[in-house]
Amino acid sequence: MNTPKPRDEFVTVNSVDGTPLLNLGHIKTWLDDYTDGLLYLMVTIEVLAGSPSRSTELTYIQLQNTSCRTRGIYNIGHHMAIIVQYSKMSSRDGCDTLIPHILDAFCQDVIKTVTFVTHPFAEQMSRILYPDRNDITTL
Repeated sequence: MNTPKPRDEFVTVNSVDGTPLLNLGHIKTWLDDYTDGLLYLMVTIEVLAGSPSRSTELTYIQLQNTSCRTRGIYNIGHHMAIIVQYSKMSSRDGCDTLIPHILDAFCQDVIKTVTFVTHPFAEQMSRILYPDRNDITTL
């Protein structure tokens, strides 16, 4: 937090002893705006990435592999793709159907920024705001 602009927004100074304090109100506002931005990104991907998916498929995209689902963001050649998993026929076929959606350059850049810069910061700030709410901080 040595950069003046973010420091001035996220840190305030205690008027009594001059110690720095986190501006929790601004952090909450930033997290709300970040959430709105992710929703706009999801709508943009839905509109621009080819055949439409169901919104539930887009909201459940994983950034990392888990024990029961694979991640939903892949590089295919020089392009980034969102891979949604359609599970309606999985009982008949024995596996989910994978549907790729190639992203345009703008969405690729935004997803890279969100994944590697913004999301880790949002996780850290949510842990500060909600220290006893593991259901929020692990989203």
